Amino acid sequence: MMGMTSFSERLRSKRITFLKLKSSILMVSEIDVWRGLCL
Repeated sequence: MMGMTSFSERLRSKRITFLKLKSSILMVSEIDVWRGLCL
């Protein structure tokens, strides 16, 4: 049981890291789009 819990926790933390990375990439690309519109 303990092994499964730690495995799911690791999976969750990986997913959170992935979502943070994805949102930061989206934010950067959004900024690039606005910069392109302003120029």
